[in-house]
Amino acid sequence: MAEVILENVVKSYGSTLAVNRVSLTIKDGEFVTLVGPSGCGKTTTLNMIAGLIELTSGNIKIGNKIVNDLDPKDRDIAMVFQNYALYPHKTVYQNLEFPLRMRGVDKDKRHAQVMRAAEILGITALLDRKPRQLSGGQQQRVAVGRALVRDPAVFLMDEPLSNLDAKLRVHMRAELKHLQGELGATVVYVTHDQLEAMTMSDKVAIMNHGVLQQYGTPDEVFHKPANTFVAGFMGSPPMNLLSTMIEYVDGDPVLVGDGALRFRPKTPKIKAALQNAPSRRVILGIRHTAIPIVQNGAADDSADSVPAEIYTVEPTGDVTFVHVKVGEHLLVSSTNDLRFTGRIGDQVGLAFDESHIHLFDTETTHTLLN
Repeated sequence: MAEVILENVVKSYGSTLAVNRVSLTIKDGEFVTLVGPSGCGKTTTLNMIAGLIELTSGNIKIGNKIVNDLDPKDRDIAMVFQNYALYPHKTVYQNLEFPLRMRGVDKDKRHAQVMRAAEILGITALLDRKPRQLSGGQQQRVAVGRALVRDPAVFLMDEPLSNLDAKLRVHMRAELKHLQGELGATVVYVTHDQLEAMTMSDKVAIMNHGVLQQYGTPDEVFHKPANTFVAGFMGSPPMNLLSTMIEYVDGDPVLVGDGALRFRPKTPKIKAALQNAPSRRVILGIRHTAIPIVQNGAADDSADSVPAEIYTVEPTGDVTFVHVKVGEHLLVSSTNDLRFTGRIGDQVGLAFDESHIHLFDTETTHTLLN
């Protein structure tokens, strides 16, 4: 396996920048996911690593070798595509064997490598079947097996689970991550699904409009988002982001939003961030898990809670999502209290957990909390 390094990688199509100065290091044996909405540049970046698209500028290194001018076959990579790209007229065995045959590997070694991959992936019983005789999950295993037999330095995977149903996708996420851990493989994985990125990756590279927004562990990008895009993209439901103004009462900062939103922080770190903010306009970010509903019935003005009105209730079994209106703001809270009986129109109070509050500058959208 090998390390992959991107140094100020750019891809432009005329005046359009598809990928804009992306730099990141994928360590040997890491599972790294490029994630973002459609058109963010993640697949273009993957295709540049593969050699399928030529760079406009920058460098790509695989195993300490600059590969900018190398053909895909000379980069020691193997790709798994969204549509699996299996040969319909060939058996599973022949599909697995094909890349080895093209590389001139002798027959006995080809057979040994195919059988090893089939055993690892649990598809030995399928070797005589054609792709049309396989389920989606089985086809996906064959596609991974065809990459695996090559024993490449790097695996590149372009949304390989997107064609599977929800239940099978969850199962195959675990299968792929387990396989990667067993092999110690370097994997660069592309998806638009942030849950896939969070559950499978050692590190996540979040992209938008061709720009790398943040690169870090799933825990880092979820709990310490670098900007409002990352905060709103990672997590389901996404983080609540509220436009507020800083006012001062008795020398202490207070965040004031539209209507009834008025929040007076007590934590020194939050106070200091607000006092040092470059402007009075601040975006308050808080996830649904950090806004517990602390009371039912009429809101108590003397309590340390924000008065709100229930807009709608979404029970999902173990968690109930509660959409609430605070002035003109619509927020999502949640509770795992199975006895929760709130209904549309009920007046409630919300507690803001200050240990999980995020603050962003309105102009730059960058975090104010380091």
